[in-house]
Amino acid sequence: MFQALSSWLYDDDETEGDPLALLPFEAPLNNIKSWLANGDKIFEELLARLFLHNSHRTTVLLEPDHKLAMQVTKKETGRLKKLKADMSEAEITAVIEDAKELSRLQGAPDTEEALATIPRLSVSDLPRDNRPIPTEIRETSGRPLLFHDLSTNGIAYFDFGFDLSVLPDELLPYTAIFGRALTESGTAKRDYVDLSQWIARTSGGIWTQAFTSPIRDSKDAAAQLFIRTKATAEKASETAEIITEILTSAKLDNKERISRIVSEARARAEQRLVPSGHMVVATRLRAGTHKAHAMEEAMSGLSNLNFLRQLENAIKADFSIVAKHLEQIRSLLLSKSTLTINATMDSDTFTIVEPQIAEVVAALPETSVQPAERALLSLPKREGLSIPAQVNYVGKGCSVAEHGITFTGAALAVNKLIRTGYLWEKVRVQGGAYGAFCLVDRLAGSLSFVSYRDPNVEATIKAFDATADYLENITLNTDELEKSIIGAIGELDSYQLPDAKGFTALVRHLTKQDDEYLQTIREQALATTENDFRNFAKAVRIMAEHGTICVLGNEPAMEISGLNLDMQQVL
Repeated sequence: MFQALSSWLYDDDETEGDPLALLPFEAPLNNIKSWLANGDKIFEELLARLFLHNSHRTTVLLEPDHKLAMQVTKKETGRLKKLKADMSEAEITAVIEDAKELSRLQGAPDTEEALATIPRLSVSDLPRDNRPIPTEIRETSGRPLLFHDLSTNGIAYFDFGFDLSVLPDELLPYTAIFGRALTESGTAKRDYVDLSQWIARTSGGIWTQAFTSPIRDSKDAAAQLFIRTKATAEKASETAEIITEILTSAKLDNKERISRIVSEARARAEQRLVPSGHMVVATRLRAGTHKAHAMEEAMSGLSNLNFLRQLENAIKADFSIVAKHLEQIRSLLLSKSTLTINATMDSDTFTIVEPQIAEVVAALPETSVQPAERALLSLPKREGLSIPAQVNYVGKGCSVAEHGITFTGAALAVNKLIRTGYLWEKVRVQGGAYGAFCLVDRLAGSLSFVSYRDPNVEATIKAFDATADYLENITLNTDELEKSIIGAIGELDSYQLPDAKGFTALVRHLTKQDDEYLQTIREQALATTENDFRNFAKAVRIMAEHGTICVLGNEPAMEISGLNLDMQQVL
C-alpha cells in the first residue's frame, strides 16, 4: 500500500503517477533470479560501487541533553512575554476573546445537517453471526496441535508455544532476551552469521514472540513464548531442521552476542518511552489487576527496563551467572510437556508439513515441570515517572471486577463512544492532547484511561473521573447509538490475513474464548441500549474513586499538578 502511495501521491516520473506500478513484483524478481542463474554479479557490483569504492562519507553524532526541554520551554516563555509586552490592551483583549471563541467552538457539537453528510452503515447492515476461524484440535507426538485449514498460497505458518507459567519470578524478566538468544547467538554447529544466513535463505523468517493474557473466568494467565516461522512447503523440512537446532543447541553462553542483545533491548526500551509512553503507562496500571498483566510488566514494561539496566552490569561483573540463568530457562521451558503447536495452511500443505513438525517435537526433552507461584506487583498508588519530554502520558485505572463489575459485549459500544466522543472532545480537542483511550479488559475485569502526548496532568485526571457524570446523564439519539454499535462490531470483525487469523484462533483457544462465548459478546454489542451506557458509569465511578494514577512525562508539570505523585526518574 505504501509503495503505491509513493508513486501516486508524488507523481513519480518513471511510473507516471500509477498507484499500481510498484505492486506487480513477480516480473522484476524473476529477472533477478535469471541474472543470478547466469552468474551475473548484480549485488556485488552495487556493493563495490556504492560502498567499497565510494569515498564520500558523512558522520553524524547525536548527543542527548537532558536540559534541552527546559531550555526550549524557557526560550518559548520569554518569546511569549516579549510578544505580549509589545501588544496593546486592545490586541490582548482580542486574543483573549479569540481564545474564548475557540473554546466555545471546540465544545459545541456538530450540527445534525453536517453529520448527515457523512455516509455510513446502519446496524441492520451488520452480520448477526461471528465468522468462526476453522480450527481442528489434533495431536502430534503426544502434544496438542491446532490446525487451521486456510488458503495461504502454499505458505506454511507454524508456531511452537512454550508455557511461561513454569518460570519463577526471578527468571521471567529474561524472557525476551532468552527468545532473541535462541535465534541470534548461534548454535553448537554454526555461529550467528551462518545461522542468520541459513534462516534467510530457507524460510520467511524465524522469530520469537512473548504473549500473556488473562484466561476467561479465571485468575490464571495464559502465557507463552512462541517460536514462529513461515516457509514454503518445499522448504518446510529444512526450516524444521533449523528450529530443532535452535531449540536444542542455541549458544546461550555466547557472552559477546548476549551482551549485544541486552544492550540493544535496553536502548530500544528507552527509545520507546516517548513514542509509546501511553502503552508504558497502560501496562503499569494493569500490572496490579491480574497475574497475566503482572507478567507482562515484568517481561516488557518499565520493570523490565530497570532489569535490563541491571543485567548489563551483571554481564560485565560475572557473565557466568547470567549464562546459568539462561540455561535454567532452557531446561524449564523448552520441553514437550510445555508445548502447544499451531499450524495455519491449506490441508495439502499440512500433509507435507506435519511430519516435519513431528520431528521438531520428537527432538525436545521430556521433563516434568510445575507452574511457578505468582504474585501481583505492588506499585505506588500515585506514580510519577520522569523523562525529558515536554508532553505527558497520563493514566488512571483499576480492577473493577473486585467491586462486582462484569463487562458484557455492550461495553465495546460504550467504549467506542467514550473514545471517539467524550475523550476526544475533553482531552484532545479542548485539552490539547494528541489522543486519549478507554481500555476495557473483559477477561481481567479492569478499566483504564490513558492519554497520549498530553500537555496536561491534573486536568486530564479530572476529565477521566468526570466520564462517570457524562455517562449517568447521557441522552443518545438513534444515530449516535448506532454509530457506537457499528464501531464495536468493526473492531470485532477487523480484517486479518490468514496467518493472523490462525494466530488469533490460537489466542482464543489459550484464553478459553470459544465460538459460543464470542457469539454472545457480539449479540450483546448489537443489542446495546442507552441503559448500558448508564450502567457502564458504575465501572467508571469505581475507577474514579479507587483507581491508581500513573503519569510518565515532564517532571515540573507533575510536581505542580497537585496529585502528590511518588516521583521516580526513569530517563
